[in-house]
Amino acid sequence: MGEEKELFISLFDIIFSITSTMDLIKPELTLHSQRVAYISFSIGRLLGLPWEKIYELVLSGLLHDLGVISYKDTKFLKYFESDIENGNSYKHAFITYYLLKDSTYLENIARYIKFHRVNWNFGKGREFNREEVPIESHILHLADRIEVLINDDENILSQRGRILKKIKENSNKMFVPYLVEAFYELAEKEYFWFDLSSKNLPNIITKKTMKEDKKLNIRDFEELSEILARLIDFKSPFTSIHSKTVSKISEVIGNYLNYPQEKLTHLRIAGLLHDIGKISIPSEILEKKAPLNNEEWYIIRSHPYNTHKILDNIKGLENIRDWTSFHHERYDGNGYPFHLRDDEIPEEAQVIAIADILTALSEDRPYRKALSPKEILLITEEHIKGGVNEYLFRRLMEIIKEVTLEINKHLLSSKEEYEKFRSYLRSLDN
Repeated sequence: MGEEKELFISLFDIIFSITSTMDLIKPELTLHSQRVAYISFSIGRLLGLPWEKIYELVLSGLLHDLGVISYKDTKFLKYFESDIENGNSYKHAFITYYLLKDSTYLENIARYIKFHRVNWNFGKGREFNREEVPIESHILHLADRIEVLINDDENILSQRGRILKKIKENSNKMFVPYLVEAFYELAEKEYFWFDLSSKNLPNIITKKTMKEDKKLNIRDFEELSEILARLIDFKSPFTSIHSKTVSKISEVIGNYLNYPQEKLTHLRIAGLLHDIGKISIPSEILEKKAPLNNEEWYIIRSHPYNTHKILDNIKGLENIRDWTSFHHERYDGNGYPFHLRDDEIPEEAQVIAIADILTALSEDRPYRKALSPKEILLITEEHIKGGVNEYLFRRLMEIIKEVTLEINKHLLSSKEEYEKFRSYLRSLDN
């Protein structure tokens, strides 16, 4: 039996899948990120930028509004004018920067996004707060403002003159003049507009980008998964380190079950990504103190389905996809959203489910304080009996006290990261 082939994962697939899910859930931003990515790609290629920069521009376009973490934040994004002084238009850009900046693969992209709402202002926009603004940020800014001028109720070519006029009026004020000239040259080509309005735009972007895609090994992907976990956990102070804790506790349980190192790595990643489908859940629901109404509960129940949808589009993650998206399934068939039962549910998914329950009970929530170890033991035993296989249930009962202690230790040691994020948010309001 030969050695198992090392797994490599497409960076583009990861980013495209996550942002596609966001767009589907937020109607006012439908296709916005994909169009900005395509416009940025087209301008970068026309300017003859190196392919690596063009690739980064595409990912920047896809990710540029990721800092918009609740529905109420999206309305101002469709306004053409970018009033950098009022703070409203750039705060989401700085949040996106903070969330992505520690990733080896997204460091440059984070910097481009940070300044993507800075106006050129007759050359003053070369810097912002004494930091150099990359030209890629100005390309992203131009692409972003072109896109908000598009009206999906009109024929795309009939809008060309109006859009060009508006952009030209703001050359040197909002936009770098030579970038505006490049856009004028691009706008002469009908295919550009037809691509922008095409329902096939996702495939168009994929085809143009994938030829030079970056591939991540499993260690790189684990690092990126920690960044992606932030996107979910930082949406609410009540879940600020939830995914990292689930990841750690899944590993603790996996170690006790004598899982090999490779499986433990995959299990940690699954723990980090188990709630990635919550990217579409409004913070207002996550932080609600009163009981959820039926509609809100239905939205919550969609998150494992969305997790499955996100990871299903990424080749090589089939096991991790199932372990994450099945963590609300129950052995007795009464789980959701797929209503699997018995051996249809992988043991690893059941481990994630146990870690998720234990972590949630150990955390403060909007409607209650963290429970005591005794309460956690009683509720966990009651909740998972019938929810996981009998063997796993017995093994967990043997180590539940040790696991609970490990959770509390991890929660105490990990809060500093979220506090830094909160401090950063406060600095943006000053």
